[in-house]
Amino acid sequence: VCSSDLYFMWDAPPDAELLAAARDGSINTPAGLKTQIDRLAANKDRMEVGLRSFFTDMLAFNMFEDLTKDSKAYPKFNLAVAEGAREQTLRVLVDQLITRNGDYRDIFTTRESFINRALAPVYKVPYTYDGEWTRYTFPPESGQSGVLTQATFMMLFSHPGRSSPTVRGVKLSEIFMCMKIPPPPANVDFSKVRDNDAGTVRQRLLQHATNAGCSSCHLLSDPPGLALENFDGLGQFRS
Repeated sequence: VCSSDLYFMWDAPPDAELLAAARDGSINTPAGLKTQIDRLAANKDRMEVGLRSFFTDMLAFNMFEDLTKDSKAYPKFNLAVAEGAREQTLRVLVDQLITRNGDYRDIFTTRESFINRALAPVYKVPYTYDGEWTRYTFPPESGQSGVLTQATFMMLFSHPGRSSPTVRGVKLSEIFMCMKIPPPPANVDFSKVRDNDAGTVRQRLLQHATNAGCSSCHLLSDPPGLALENFDGLGQFRS
């Protein structure tokens, strides 16, 4: 952790005490930096603001502003579902990293979550609770395991009418592994990949994975994306 990272903790400019530590140089020592980190981290309310802002940017939640879905393919989708999905993920992150003071790695495996009335049909959960939100633990057979399987990631990184292993694999690589995958060339022939009569999604994607001009990227993006194909373009689990 360096001193500039402290901006992210509260998503705000430095306060008077932090500026004073910068002026006297104490923040440049390991002990002084730890003192400031501990002080900022102790303010849970401001830490939550910083965490929500950080992950909203990291997970590209600004894309919700223009998100659309084919109403015939996904009749359950509406603005309440989109807003609920975004809030669900942020609540899980706050719960795991601030409330529980947990390990960052737990956000990829936890089945501890939150649902509201709008999201319940997407997750096929009967909503019999009072209040707008409730804690909910997904059973193992639900397929839910951490933020990558939540509706946010599934619906943001899909096409309007179908899921997309390639899009999901690219975004997983870029967001979580800091691996930039270049866009496809302008002259790529997508016809075989989009031909529903050409076999399963996996079989169709092999057209690119075995093509010398495409395989260098698709061998990186498609395997992790295909691992998420149990979720449709809205985040609904399917066998």
